[in-house]
Amino acid sequence: MSWNTSAVCGRFADRDSKRASIHQHVLKHAIVLLQETHGTLDEIQAYGQSFAETHHYFCSPGTTSATGGLLTLVSKTCLAKSLIPAVVVPGRVALVTISSTTHSLVVVNVHNERLGSDFEIVKSTLAPLIARAVADPTRFSLLLCGDVNIPKQFVDHIVQSHNSHELRSGGEEWLRLLSPLLEIHQDEPTRVSLTSSSCIDRLWVSIPSWCLPHTRIISATLWSPLSRPGLSDHAPL
Repeated sequence: MSWNTSAVCGRFADRDSKRASIHQHVLKHAIVLLQETHGTLDEIQAYGQSFAETHHYFCSPGTTSATGGLLTLVSKTCLAKSLIPAVVVPGRVALVTISSTTHSLVVVNVHNERLGSDFEIVKSTLAPLIARAVADPTRFSLLLCGDVNIPKQFVDHIVQSHNSHELRSGGEEWLRLLSPLLEIHQDEPTRVSLTSSSCIDRLWVSIPSWCLPHTRIISATLWSPLSRPGLSDHAPL
């Protein structure tokens, strides 16, 4: 599951009730990627600790407690020989390598917002991993998802699009980097505001196309931010 949880570690009056509501959904999933947690390292770790009975947790705070923040959870039921975390850009891009004796899965948690020059760090880190996943799929896989801030309409009209938010997010550079991977498409909006809606929460995997009949994405309607007031202005995937 991937979800921009909109300041779940922030400091606000109904934080505990919001966490309790999110908690029940998180426990259903083996791998959980939460973005825009906000909070200090201690605050995100304390929240991660609330899942410690069922999940391993890995934290990356943003540059301030009011921006960014990532929390990655991996179920203890996963038969992993090792779990190796790495932070690429604090609070924005982090990964965990989950390895068994025969296979490794790299899970990349992304909150793409104003990366700027840091994108070169992201590119130099992820490009070799993507290349390896494509070249050796039986022993190495990669899953990248999160709030990538690349609206679907930008993908559909990449040449004509000049929206400032899309350009700020480095959409074209991201799509070029991720092009060897397979995007699991979904058409329902993952973020709904009073003025617009868009599919900015996305998922890419290094699986061959013949696996597609066995994959699916669930978001919007039932998960719509409009039907879950107080949790997040994003729908989870």
